[in-house]
Amino acid sequence: MMDNWTKEFLAFCDSVNQEIESFFAEMEELPQLINEAIVEMEETLTEELELFSQDCEELFTFLVTEIDETEEEESDSEFVVTSKVYPDQNTHPACQGCRHYHGYVYGGNLFVCGMHPYGWDDENCPDWEQ
Repeated sequence: MMDNWTKEFLAFCDSVNQEIESFFAEMEELPQLINEAIVEMEETLTEELELFSQDCEELFTFLVTEIDETEEEESDSEFVVTSKVYPDQNTHPACQGCRHYHGYVYGGNLFVCGMHPYGWDDENCPDWEQ
């Protein structure tokens, strides 16, 4: 009986010894595994940043192109604001001194005010305010 117990104990010690050796062997490989993981992460991150940079550059180019086209369209538009036209006795006399008078020309059309875009026909506008 004593002999069997000794063999089992020695087998257990041998098993523990193998596990300890295996653990330390893995620990020796750990720095190399960590370095490999770091290199792989750096490569992946570099690739992702490059793709992100390209996407940002494409977006910026698209936006600049859109802004340039919009500016060209706006400059070609008929609806350019010109100088202000002031009312007098011959042109929109009911609007003289009115706080609602706008008087700017858009696309060749005078915009008199919000209530009466084309002005009032006689000298007594019902919406006139000083």
